[in-house]
Amino acid sequence: MVRTRLRDEEGLAASALLVTALIVGLGIFVYVAVPYVTAVDAKAKNRTAADAAAIAGAEGVREDLLSSLGDDGIPGSWTDLPGAAGLGRSAAEEYASLNDATLVSYWFDAADGTAHTEVEGRGVDGSPSRSRAVAQVDLPQCEALDIPEPPAPPAPPAPSATAGPGPADGPPPTPSPPPLPDPTDVSVDCGPIDLTFQIRYTEDGVEVHFPPGQLDKIRDVMDVRLVD
Repeated sequence: MVRTRLRDEEGLAASALLVTALIVGLGIFVYVAVPYVTAVDAKAKNRTAADAAAIAGAEGVREDLLSSLGDDGIPGSWTDLPGAAGLGRSAAEEYASLNDATLVSYWFDAADGTAHTEVEGRGVDGSPSRSRAVAQVDLPQCEALDIPEPPAPPAPPAPSATAGPGPADGPPPTPSPPPLPDPTDVSVDCGPIDLTFQIRYTEDGVEVHFPPGQLDKIRDVMDVRLVD
C-alpha cells in the first residue's frame, strides 16, 4: 500500500515537472518568436507597399501616355515625351500612402518602361524601414507609315492696282484667309496592332483625333507587371 502511494506521488511529480517544462519552453518560444514574427510581418508589409506603389506607378504611366497620345499623337519615341521620368508618380504616392508608407523615391525609365519606387515605413521599434520595387509597362514600338506633308504657307496678297500715277482710291482690300487643309489620316504600325488617327487643321493650330476604340487597342497591349 505504501509502495503504491509512493509510485503515485512519483508519477504526479514527474507530470508536474513535465508540465512545468512545457510551460517554460512555451514561454521561451513566445519570447523569442513573437518579436521575430512581428519584425517579419512589418518588413513584408513595407515590401507590399513598395510593390503596390510600383504597380500603381506603371499603371499611371499607361494612363498618362494614353492621355498624351490623345493630345499629341504617336511620338517618334517614348523617350521624346517631356517629363517622362515623372509619369505615374502621383498614383505611386497614393498607393504607398494607402499601405501606411511614404514614397521617398520614384522615377520612370521610358527606355525600358520600368517604374522604380522606394518607400519608407516603420519597423517594430519605430525606426524607419525602406523597401524598393520595380514594375514594368509594355510600350509598343510605333512607326508612322504615312507621314503627311505640312500644309503650304499662305501666299502673300497681290499688290492692288491703281488707276494712274496719283494715290490709290483707298486701302487695299483685306485678303481672305486661305482655306484650311483637309483632315489627313495617319496610319501607324505598333507591332501587334495597327492604328489610325487623324490630323485636323484649325485656325488655332493642329488637332489630333483618334477614332473610337483606337486608344483602347493600345491599352490592351500595354501590360503591367511586377519585375523586382
